Amino acid sequence: MSILPVKGRQSDSEGVDCIILAAGQGKRMRASLPKVVHPALGKPMLFWSLDALRGAEFERAVVVVAPNQSKVHQLLTEYGDRNRNFVVRQVFQNDPLGTGHAAREGLGGLQYDSSSLSLRGRTILIVTGDTPLLRPETLRDFVSFHRQGGHAVSLIAFRHNNPTGYGRVLLDESRQFLAIREERDCSPKERGVDLCNSGIMCIESNQASELFNRLDRNNAAHEYYLTDVPAIARDLLGQHQSPVGVYISKDAAEFEGVNNQEQLANATGVLRSRVIRTLMAEGVLFESPDTAWVEDTVTFGADVVVEPFVVLRGSIHISDGARVRSGTGISH
Repeated sequence: MSILPVKGRQSDSEGVDCIILAAGQGKRMRASLPKVVHPALGKPMLFWSLDALRGAEFERAVVVVAPNQSKVHQLLTEYGDRNRNFVVRQVFQNDPLGTGHAAREGLGGLQYDSSSLSLRGRTILIVTGDTPLLRPETLRDFVSFHRQGGHAVSLIAFRHNNPTGYGRVLLDESRQFLAIREERDCSPKERGVDLCNSGIMCIESNQASELFNRLDRNNAAHEYYLTDVPAIARDLLGQHQSPVGVYISKDAAEFEGVNNQEQLANATGVLRSRVIRTLMAEGVLFESPDTAWVEDTVTFGADVVVEPFVVLRGSIHISDGARVRSGTGISH
């Protein structure tokens, strides 16, 4: 096995295949809906992940889902029908054996897709379906970092003042990657580490199958951890320079997953603020931005004024020169 740097591509969006892990039940949401179906600013969380990949101009995505999640299957079919320029395929994780197993099922879905070219020499980007705050530009920058470093595997890490609940990214004295340790497997010293794993990873396709096949379930959860893949790559490719890349992001909030209703509300608030800031930069006047609810499907003409306490949902257009009066609610 060897590291094969990717060279000569026209852009960092080309030659990238994506896997979204979306088979989790989301029990902590305490709701009948699968977690990734829960809406954030009027749109299923899973759609935000798909939109980030599509916005980064990647080519296709395989979404790993549980076989009993009919609502997820339906939504993915609708998304694919509306976005024909971005190929979306579903594969089932029939047995809930962990994130490493789910990623391996996703890789099988990419290999099965007969409409594509060979996977050899491509980059596989793995994300989760419960991180609606991901930005396309972050994913493009990460892929660029991975390729320019010639890494076999790369991951996104971030620092957090309260890392409880996150896997810890462990580095050696020279700041080289050692391991990702899930919190339940951490020693007391490791629990004090503030460098956290985002769950987002790049793997060169030439190494992916062998790395996945070396996963085991020797951990507290008895699951195949995707987070074990970088350490396996480090051990197999240790004679090469920097087989594992660690991209440390400055924006921790972008990678905060949603596991309960409070976190969903917080993520929705961030999305609402992002949408309104973008609209103000484009010339829409919000008299009270903090009181407006505007979904990202709403479009505006020139010289629009939005008064306080306005709710705009769905696919609607506000015409040139309109003043949206306080208390107005429009849905479509």
